[in-house]
Amino acid sequence: MLILKQAWGRFKTRNPQTFGEKLRYKIARDRRKFLTTTSDKASVRDYVESKVGKEVLTETYGIVSDAEDLSKLDLPRNYVVKASHGSGGVVLVWEGADPETPAPSTEPGWETAVLHPDAVTVEDLIPACKQWLSQTYGDSLHEWFYQDIVPRIVVEEVLFDQRGDLPVDYKFFVFHGRCQWVQVFTSRFIDEGQGAFLHVPAKRSDIFLPDWKHLPVDFCYPRADTPPEAPPNLDRMLQLAGRLGEDTDFVRVDLYDLGDRIVFGELTSTPKAGGIVTQPSEFDSYLGQWWNPPPRYDD
Repeated sequence: MLILKQAWGRFKTRNPQTFGEKLRYKIARDRRKFLTTTSDKASVRDYVESKVGKEVLTETYGIVSDAEDLSKLDLPRNYVVKASHGSGGVVLVWEGADPETPAPSTEPGWETAVLHPDAVTVEDLIPACKQWLSQTYGDSLHEWFYQDIVPRIVVEEVLFDQRGDLPVDYKFFVFHGRCQWVQVFTSRFIDEGQGAFLHVPAKRSDIFLPDWKHLPVDFCYPRADTPPEAPPNLDRMLQLAGRLGEDTDFVRVDLYDLGDRIVFGELTSTPKAGGIVTQPSEFDSYLGQWWNPPPRYDD
C-alpha cells in the first residue's frame, strides 16, 4: 500500500511523461467499456476469439454464476478455479503442490492458492467461491471497471510446458497496437510455509525489449539472478500481442508459450492499479516513451 500511495503521490493530470504518470492518467480519464470487457475473465474470451481465434484460449470446464453448480462439473485432477471479476481470486489445484497443505476453511480473499488434488475437492472450494461472488474487487476511483463486471466463477485447465512444469508467464506491454517491452516472471509461486492461501506470485521479474535485449531495471520486483531465455515462439507471441492490443492506447497482454501452443492469459489495462515503481527511477521515463495517451478517451 505504501508503494501505491507513493506512486499516486506523483500523479500528474496534465502532460504526463513517465510510464507510471501515463498509467495513472489513463486510470483517471479512461472510462470506456473496453476496460470492463477485457478485465472480465469470462467475457474477454469472446473478445480474444474475435481478434486472434479460439485456438489460443484455455479449455474451460465450466463458467458458473452459482457456486453450488461447481459440484456438477466433471473435473480432471488438475484444474484452476478463478473469479471473473477481480485480480487474484485464484485456486490452482495441481499435482505438483504440497499434498500436506490443508483445504481452505475460510474464504481466501483475493489471494492465489496452490493445492494438491488429494487435499481438496471442488466442494471444499464452494464457500470461498461464494465469498468471491458476493463482493466486488477494487474501488470506484482507481479500478472502476471491476464494479461493472457480472461476478462469475471460471473453471479451466492447468497449463503445462513441454517439461511438464507450470509455464513461464510472459507479459507483453502493447502501446498503440505494438509491443514495446516484455515482462517475464519466473518461479511464479512461492510457498512461505504459512498456509495454502499465502502462496504468492514470484518476487522476480525481468524486462526485455522485443529483440530480447535485457534491460537493467527492477520493475515492481527485483530481477532474477539469471535472465530467462527468449521463448521459442517469441515472434508469434509478439504478433498476437499486437493484435490483441490494437484497439486501445495501452494494454498488457499475458501469454504462455507451451512449445507447441501459445495460450492467452489475460488483458490488463491498469497494472498494479497504477502503483508502478522502477529502480533506477529514470527508467520510468524510458519505459513510457512509446505511449501517447489521447487527450480524451471516447467510446
